[in-house]
Amino acid sequence: MRWKWAFLLAVLALLSVAIVNFLWQREAYSAVHNVEVLGINPPRARLYSRVEIDLNVTGYIGNHFDPEDINITAFITDPDGEVFALPAFYYQDYRRVLLGNAERLEPVGQPFWKVRFTPVKAGRYEFYVEAVSKGSSARTPVYSFEVEPSGLPGFARVSGRDSRYLEFENGNSQFFVGLNVCWSGSRGTYDYDEWFRAMAESGVNLVRIWMAPWRFGIEWKRLGRYDLEEAWRLDYVLDLADRYGIYIILCLMNHGQLSTQVNPQWSENPYNKARGGPLSKPEEFWTSEEARGLFKKRLRYIVARWGYSTRLLAWELWNEVDLTDNYMSVRENVARWHAEMAAYL
Repeated sequence: MRWKWAFLLAVLALLSVAIVNFLWQREAYSAVHNVEVLGINPPRARLYSRVEIDLNVTGYIGNHFDPEDINITAFITDPDGEVFALPAFYYQDYRRVLLGNAERLEPVGQPFWKVRFTPVKAGRYEFYVEAVSKGSSARTPVYSFEVEPSGLPGFARVSGRDSRYLEFENGNSQFFVGLNVCWSGSRGTYDYDEWFRAMAESGVNLVRIWMAPWRFGIEWKRLGRYDLEEAWRLDYVLDLADRYGIYIILCLMNHGQLSTQVNPQWSENPYNKARGGPLSKPEEFWTSEEARGLFKKRLRYIVARWGYSTRLLAWELWNEVDLTDNYMSVRENVARWHAEMAAYL
């Protein structure tokens, strides 16, 4: 009988060693091993134009969209010596094809990390990138690039001379004529090819776009994991807007996502507990600490990916928020939520 107990103890000991070894290897494999700069595009930039830094990060396995799990940051020094930190974002390139009347996206290469920003000063910039995860970290050498002056107007801001108006960084202003083109049909970005061309010919220079569950929304299929296809589509539309001189108001949420009555989509919402989310009912979205934290992570990704764009005239947090469930009884919570998220942005 004793040999059976000895055998059982030996098996348990070996199993314990195997589990510890597995967990150690998984932790080590999930840690960042290295981060390297693949390219700086363009190598010589223009003032108020996009600069992209492409990155290869090795070793990490996990949720690439959770900055608490992996945090990749570029530390950039501008020509005046001011240092600012910009988060990187996870990216997948695609090529688009039109099959009949439907757009399809095909992945190009493997996903990687990017940093995007728009320089607001001409001169020499220096930067390095640091990746931190699982108690490990890696850092690139210091790189540099030059930014030349340009005739671009820069970002639109509230005028310092008269707060009733917007003013570009070069001091110019513009009269806006706009339309709602909040989402496309089955032709996806091909619709915007036609629409933006016609708008530019007609003098339209402002559009409003939703990050809706059915188009451009990045957190609908899975909570905390972002849809890189829809993100690529929004990239494309922003580049197209730049080509045609069109500005964008980007609406981040629509009422149906928290509604069981008006254009209801609550049953499909990944924040819904029935789909594995943290919320039992829509109105908990405004007060749930977990939901607010998840939304801030989404905002971080949105700003990291699209905050560079001088074509983004404004962020709009919600469309018709008064149509969400039980709005009148929770409107003070809704107002506090907006103040918190606006401050975070």
